[in-house]
Amino acid sequence: GVFLKPARVVDVIIEESHPSFRDFGDIGAIRYRLLDKAAKESDTRSLGLAHPLHRNQFTYPLKNEIVFIYVGPVSQDKTDPADSYKTYYTSALGIWNHPHFNPHPDPETTTKYAEGGVGFEERGDIAPLLPHLGDTLIEGRYGQSIRMTGVRANQNKLVDDENNGSPLTIIRNGQSVSGSVDGYTPVIEDINNDKTSIYLTSDHTIPIEMADDRRVTFIDDAPEDPNVYRGAQAIINSDRIIFNAKEDAMFLSSATAISLSSETVNMDGTSKLVLDAPKIYIGAKAYKLRNAQRRNGPNEDLQEPAVKGGVNETVLLDLLGALRILVDEMSQPRLPAVYVPAVIKSARSIQDELERIETLIPTTKSNKVFIE
Repeated sequence: GVFLKPARVVDVIIEESHPSFRDFGDIGAIRYRLLDKAAKESDTRSLGLAHPLHRNQFTYPLKNEIVFIYVGPVSQDKTDPADSYKTYYTSALGIWNHPHFNPHPDPETTTKYAEGGVGFEERGDIAPLLPHLGDTLIEGRYGQSIRMTGVRANQNKLVDDENNGSPLTIIRNGQSVSGSVDGYTPVIEDINNDKTSIYLTSDHTIPIEMADDRRVTFIDDAPEDPNVYRGAQAIINSDRIIFNAKEDAMFLSSATAISLSSETVNMDGTSKLVLDAPKIYIGAKAYKLRNAQRRNGPNEDLQEPAVKGGVNETVLLDLLGALRILVDEMSQPRLPAVYVPAVIKSARSIQDELERIETLIPTTKSNKVFIE
């Protein structure tokens, strides 16, 4: 394209109802006035029309911002030879070196404040990011940003001599309310106070404050605290986080541990809930007693294994059957002379059954589930 001159954005076409809208190819186009040309900005239809120079990555301007104008070829569906060239415009110049609004209004305007267009409200509490040496920054107008960094700097507390040059990517949506007090002094990201953050690290420690840092279910095998761990990790921090697999499964897989901590932990299954492990401990105390003494004779089984309902039911029913035999024999009307011998005979007949039942009692205990 051919470089022309800087121009002031007078109007932006963003919807079908705009007076200059012809088709959807005009969405994002602007009416502009070259800064060195005299024209009435109030008569927008008499002003030039320009379209975005790029569409893959582009920041659409606001009214009163300054862009550069280029001339390039028109799309090939245009057959009119007189229309062989088209006017394009760049993203707005950083007149104020600020991502929020960079106005350069007509000095002859009587408007006290530069207008950004219908619907836009200028905010004084949006601060730009402070760049570090070699950074690649993408900043939105409302405190959104992507920082690709890695160079040690005095303001970059996440990079030191040991990880200098290691890649670090920070995605932030909504800056900290405790950031710049004037909306102009640059700030750096704050994972604990920014609205929503994603940190992608390679060899870094991130000082995140956990909403719930309880780890009582770990005894001597707890993972390193999140604000101490140094290495490659992905951190998502926000007021609320949702993972939703709308078509298929969701997998959470970890080499060592998965830690869940909250005021409540709820799991709901539509058809089933399956838990499996070689050992399952319900209650932190049950886990602490995982190596405690098992039953040996009259001693208590300190590990408190859960009872297997089916086996336990069988033992109880067999015991009930033996008792019924004895009770039935004791309840028969007989002469005193034969009553006691008959009861003794009945008791002896179920003695072997009771011994068999006794051997079944240990089998009622689970070998993998232990409770507090």
